[in-house]
Amino acid sequence: MANLDLTTLKPGDVIVTEMGVWVIRILIWLQAVLTGKAKYRQGGHIIVFTHTDLQGRYWGIEGRPGGVGWAELGKRNGNWALTNVDQPKDALQRSKIVETMKELLGTKYDYSAYIEIALQTMGITTQWTDFRGNDVPTHVICSAVADYVYEDVGLANPGGMKVTRFTTPVEWAEFIDEKEWESV
Repeated sequence: MANLDLTTLKPGDVIVTEMGVWVIRILIWLQAVLTGKAKYRQGGHIIVFTHTDLQGRYWGIEGRPGGVGWAELGKRNGNWALTNVDQPKDALQRSKIVETMKELLGTKYDYSAYIEIALQTMGITTQWTDFRGNDVPTHVICSAVADYVYEDVGLANPGGMKVTRFTTPVEWAEFIDEKEWESV
């Protein structure tokens, strides 16, 4: 896993990268180690690729503190990255992923999801819930928003069709690295 070749990306592809807010990055690192997925501990952030602009810059949309927003990938490409460019997606699915991500711009960050993930990692179960039915999420983390849009278009995703809110970057990293879409 190394620097991402941005030229291989197509709209709707998911990128797992090491970038992220340090506090959340530490929580993701701990979750990876405590769940036996330390191999993916650097995968602390998810961005969905949307387009290349007229200046040749690569853009995506991410969930982040402050809300879902734009991310210039050239500025976010660290020393470690994975992408699901090999996962089959048709043009309609790609278009719908990008359009839904655009519709979610400004959606609030889901701090409580990280608390819930941390509690689950320690074996503590709460009564907090996932997104409900066909509701559009009102708050998301980076990995959950990507999972949500993949679920919305019927593509395989690490959260399956039931655990979208709590899908972690580590789960996306494993899903991509193991090409889990091939076994669905």
